[in-house]
Amino acid sequence: RVARLVRNGGKGFAVRTGMLIARGQLLLMADADGATNIRDLERLESALSTSDDHGPQIVFGSRHHLQEEVLAKRTWWRNVLMVAFHAVVWLLVGGPVRDTQCGFKLFRARVGKRMF
Repeated sequence: RVARLVRNGGKGFAVRTGMLIARGQLLLMADADGATNIRDLERLESALSTSDDHGPQIVFGSRHHLQEEVLAKRTWWRNVLMVAFHAVVWLLVGGPVRDTQCGFKLFRARVGKRMF
């Protein structure tokens, strides 16, 4: 489904609009830059394959396997900030999220609609 927005409200506005008008039981969010392979959607779907009420409601893709390459390109203080940020995310979410900026996410529609 394609939505034509009358004005540029930014990425957040576009993502929110898309999620709210989406149909289906699962909602996929994917960046258009090709940073993740769409074939990996099967992996996200299998992570949500458990019962609707008792399993995960949101799954995140990750580019964590590229971390060593990225760490080498950052200054030491950016690496320290990154580690601190991941610690805060861990405390808020209750577990590790390896790549918070990855745009490859799959939501159960009921939860995704509530979030957006």
